[in-house]
Amino acid sequence: MIETNLKLLTTKDISEIYGIPRTTAYELLHIRGCPVVKGGNGKRFLVEQGAFEDWLTKRRMNQVAQ
Repeated sequence: MIETNLKLLTTKDISEIYGIPRTTAYELLHIRGCPVVKGGNGKRFLVEQGAFEDWLTKRRMNQVAQ
């Protein structure tokens, strides 16, 4: 059996963890390249925390470099 420690975040989780408004969390998840996974009903957005943090870091680095 393979165990993983993947943590899936909702927009509510993102809002609480990063201290941003929920609307901003939705906007982030709609940016091209964001590692988002749609939930079961197709309306719920989920993202794996590690992949999301890596993506955010890369975006920040690109913005600083510009």
